[in-house]
Amino acid sequence: MNTKISLYLLRLSLGLLLWVGFLPGVTAQNTRTAATTLSEQLFARDSLLYDAALYTGDIKTVENLLAADLEWYKDQGISGPGERQSRLEFVLAMNRHCEARRAGGGQNIRRVVDKNSWQAFATGKDEALQLGVQRWYLITTTGRAKLIEVSKFSRHWTYKNGAWTITQQVDYLIDDEPENPAPAQVQAPDSALKIR
Repeated sequence: MNTKISLYLLRLSLGLLLWVGFLPGVTAQNTRTAATTLSEQLFARDSLLYDAALYTGDIKTVENLLAADLEWYKDQGISGPGERQSRLEFVLAMNRHCEARRAGGGQNIRRVVDKNSWQAFATGKDEALQLGVQRWYLITTTGRAKLIEVSKFSRHWTYKNGAWTITQQVDYLIDDEPENPAPAQVQAPDSALKIR
């Protein structure tokens, strides 16, 4: 066999081996990027929901983030014993909270998600599951934060009409009498002190 042809075939074979060996890395990287994007999208939607429900009083945004057939389950916690809420019941509860805050009453609540607990998984083509641990704080009139609950949550999201909406939420209590950190460790966001 000609030396030039042998060298060409050797280079071609090595190139193909390297290329084929590289493909699994490319695929894994693409999967990882898609998962990160999903996680970022759900984290942004989650943050938008609680910002609207607790801080800005934007009930229209709350409604837009919830599927029409939403089911919201809580075992117990700051809002009382276990219950199941429909979308309408949840929106009405958030509206009452916002109205009370606008009137100068109600509780100033802050929710903080433990970023180390945050997980998001695609469960279907247009479905995802989000899991995590959240801490609930009561912000006093002096701006101090008192930890009042630690709970886990799982959310089922559906992607329709170009947006993720929550179809099912489950909250379950871990600790309703948690030890409180030093006040300096938890700061109330500016928006948590007032309702627009």
